[in-house]
Amino acid sequence: MNTQQAYNSFSPTLIPPEQLANPQLAEQIATSRYVICGEIHGATQNCDVLYSLIIHYGITSLALELYAETCKAFIDSCIAGQPNFELIDADYFIASVLSVEMAKTLAVLVTEKKISDIHYTNGETEQAKAHNILALKQSGPTICLMGNWHTEAELVVTDGIEHKSAYMIVRDSEPESINIRYKYLSGAIYNVGTGIMRFDGPKSANDKYAIRAVPEQNRCYTLTVPRATPVAH
Repeated sequence: MNTQQAYNSFSPTLIPPEQLANPQLAEQIATSRYVICGEIHGATQNCDVLYSLIIHYGITSLALELYAETCKAFIDSCIAGQPNFELIDADYFIASVLSVEMAKTLAVLVTEKKISDIHYTNGETEQAKAHNILALKQSGPTICLMGNWHTEAELVVTDGIEHKSAYMIVRDSEPESINIRYKYLSGAIYNVGTGIMRFDGPKSANDKYAIRAVPEQNRCYTLTVPRATPVAH
């Protein structure tokens, strides 16, 4: 299946509202500027989660971890109903940073008038990404979709080097920011052009999504994805 066929055949699925319901999260979203979601790129279900969170929680502003100069024209063509794959480097799809399924999801969200604003907030460093997010001036909350490395809620030390995520930098300025990190329970994704990445955790009879608060981490949540399937590649 080529990219155009994959685009045409895909539609995001609305997850039942009761599976993504969390009264505490709903209350906090009402007073937050940023709802920062951390995905692992390459799962088709990322599209369903974004689509459903926006609809169920009434969020109309979206920020993407993409560069406007390289992606906006293509996404605008999708929104216009005439996706032009010549406007975007295929490497974005190979790396799974953007998928054809996510492009279709964005077009559907705009067409259905669920979102009114799309922002592009990528940067070369965590500080640059955070700066671009903090520069957004919306009257209500903005859902910010990023790779999970950029949404770590605590410092990560690798080979003696500290990693402070864009989310943590945003939180320093906006303490009411919300963190939602996706946890994939089973299945597989197509990630970073390296092929298939599998989740081999214990199999569960529970096929439902859920959002749960992370203990001892203020305004942080885990969103469990019962089974992941790879994006088209």
